[in-house]
Amino acid sequence: MSQSSPYWKGRFVEYFCLGVPAYRLCFQVPVSQKGIQRWYWIMRVCIYQDQIQHLTALNGEIELDETLFAGRRPGKRGWGAEGKVMVFRMYKRNGLVLTFPVSARSRKFLLPLIERYTKPRSLYYTDDWHAYASLSIAGDHVVVKKEKGKPKGGSHINSLEGFWSYAKHWLYQ
Repeated sequence: MSQSSPYWKGRFVEYFCLGVPAYRLCFQVPVSQKGIQRWYWIMRVCIYQDQIQHLTALNGEIELDETLFAGRRPGKRGWGAEGKVMVFRMYKRNGLVLTFPVSARSRKFLLPLIERYTKPRSLYYTDDWHAYASLSIAGDHVVVKKEKGKPKGGSHINSLEGFWSYAKHWLYQ
């Protein structure tokens, strides 16, 4: 099948929607893995730009958290590692997930997103990171403390932790 064949070009959307990773798709179509990754990236940007225009502010019970995304690299791990993309996430329980790339996990970067995309008087569930300390002014704020990786008490942010796990292990390129 030649590269000019329209058959495989139309299949990109299908493979993208099915979640087929680029490294597997390169065996199905006559395009390099790098080309497929680029195409997937363009699709994600288009979807994001379309959806961000139609967003309404979240309300109710909202979980907030941040994490780092990147491939495996030798050297330092965690928050001090270089070459990683920080992503902030808001999850309305039993509802919508919003993710935003951020430059840092400080109050300066997180609070404007929270103010813009959540309604006042919401119930916020967060970890004990200091950037969330002033959320009790905007609404109710529950700080979920963990002991050995497990939440203490009845409150949790398990929905969002599950989302991060899914995103990191299954939504890779």
